[in-house]
Amino acid sequence: MPARGGCGPGVGLRRGPDRFVRPLALAPGSVTSVTVTGPGAPVAFSAEPAPSRYPALVIPPTPQSAEQPRRPVALTLRKPLFLPGRTEVPTPMKLTVVGCSGSFPSQDSACSSYLVEADGYRLLLDMGNGALGELQRHCGLYDLDAIVLSHLHADHCIDMCGYFVARYYRFEGGRPASIPVYGPEGTERRLTTAYADTPSEKSMSEVFDFHTLHGGGEFTAGPLNVRVEQVSHPVEAYGFRIEHEGSVLTYSGDTGECDEVGSLAENADLFLCEASFTHGKEDIPGLHLNGLQAGKYAQAAGVRRLVLTHVPPWTDARANLRDARSAYAGPVELARPGAVYEI
Repeated sequence: MPARGGCGPGVGLRRGPDRFVRPLALAPGSVTSVTVTGPGAPVAFSAEPAPSRYPALVIPPTPQSAEQPRRPVALTLRKPLFLPGRTEVPTPMKLTVVGCSGSFPSQDSACSSYLVEADGYRLLLDMGNGALGELQRHCGLYDLDAIVLSHLHADHCIDMCGYFVARYYRFEGGRPASIPVYGPEGTERRLTTAYADTPSEKSMSEVFDFHTLHGGGEFTAGPLNVRVEQVSHPVEAYGFRIEHEGSVLTYSGDTGECDEVGSLAENADLFLCEASFTHGKEDIPGLHLNGLQAGKYAQAAGVRRLVLTHVPPWTDARANLRDARSAYAGPVELARPGAVYEI
């Protein structure tokens, strides 16, 4: 966070001959605090100044009369976190809700799709009906680095057909390099069948680099570590635990009650959990969760924040929110399109 006077990271302060505080270039991360207590007082540094790529800034002195004594000023420069072998400051993991409607799009939201970003890397979780259009509000068409599909129901993957067109037939700049796509067994065949008119049976793999998910596995996507567990749904379906620099995001995917949900959510900073059903109304094992069940999982796992998602247009979202709050003592809210969370 920049200090007063416009001094950013790598820029420290020194006392000039006119006793006013002037900038001094310092090595990034070498200063943790600066204290100025008044005229003639020392300026304390936590480390010696060193050359920096940031130019020194000049703050011209402002004349003051003897009747206007200078007030004590305390400045604190927050020391950025630098990791071995890296020159840039790592950024927090960020989640953007692209779409959150369950089963089919609502008048307010596309179906399931969530953009996860960290250190400039972009991972998309699911691409359901309407998600491709909404995604372009938050990310360029060709700026994704990888895609993960939790399962192959249309409300989680069908806009991959449109994305195939965008990548395969791009004229300006030519066809982009293939992008990793992680999904259940048969993802390529499912998308090819859904599109129904690809130039060949292997056209999808010319723009998508398919990888098969397995329960109990994990993989690395850029700076993100992704743990995978199979959850309870009529088709092969997965939930995910995504970690970055000690922060944890858990995404339940579509699931009924199962131990894997609680395991994935353990001590998560944010638990993005489906809540398709209403407590006391639908009771179909192995299909979906309701708000009360989501709240119980969040409470038992000790998560720091619960976000309910995949609520279909025919489900009373307020009832699900109320039920979740009755079981979970932490902050809980409904997912909404465009919502951004720093994790």
